[in-house]
Amino acid sequence: MWVDVLDLRDFYAAPLGRLVGRVLRQRLRTLWPDTTGQRVLGVGFATPLLSQFQDEAERVIAVMPRFKACCIGQPNSRAGCVILADAAAWPLPDPCRRECR
Repeated sequence: MWVDVLDLRDFYAAPLGRLVGRVLRQRLRTLWPDTTGQRVLGVGFATPLLSQFQDEAERVIAVMPRFKACCIGQPNSRAGCVILADAAAWPLPDPCRRECR
């Protein structure tokens, strides 16, 4: 079952979603305490979790399946990117694919 992007947006805007987002952001920060100069990629509906990395990471990108509507805004006003992509044709290099050829 696929969840519509509008449902996800509404969930993260509701009290339970804000709590879930806060817990997930804290867990991500524990895993990656410093992303200074790094590139951060969120896959799926990751935009609610990416704002904490905007001021330190070199680049923050969210990639969503292309059938999802792109009606969401950026995590904050800083430049960022939301990419809609076919799951079989990611717009990013795949080192494994190059090594297997």
